[in-house]
Amino acid sequence: MSMYFAIAKSALEIEELLSRMRNKKIPATLLNENCAECEKQLEAAYELAINAFEQKANVSQDLQMEFLMWLSASAHAHTAIEKCGAKNRQRFVFAYFGKENGEKIAKENAINIIEKIPKRMDESRLKKIIEEMAISRI
Repeated sequence: MSMYFAIAKSALEIEELLSRMRNKKIPATLLNENCAECEKQLEAAYELAINAFEQKANVSQDLQMEFLMWLSASAHAHTAIEKCGAKNRQRFVFAYFGKENGEKIAKENAINIIEKIPKRMDESRLKKIIEEMAISRI
């Protein structure tokens, strides 16, 4: 499985994009860019979501929603969507967790990549964010 994260835009509305991806069973979601400071942060949230499923401690039955909940440090789907769900079709984060090329999947689904997410951030800031994610389920 590969992960692909990029800042993107689309002519289509966010809800239409999400609906298309759900209907095609594309393992991806769209995020508010303010919730994605670097790839390491997104990878950590994804690993926490995968681990929750493996340990049967997941709150959501959907991996993308579980990821969003970990990323937002919330155990509630509505709070996670409010905090980290994409709101602006002109600038959002495309987060893809599949086997195929993420850039290709984006293009096939009317998502235009603008730029890459930074790979890293300040280690102390990243550590604090990951701790907040982990504490959210205690």
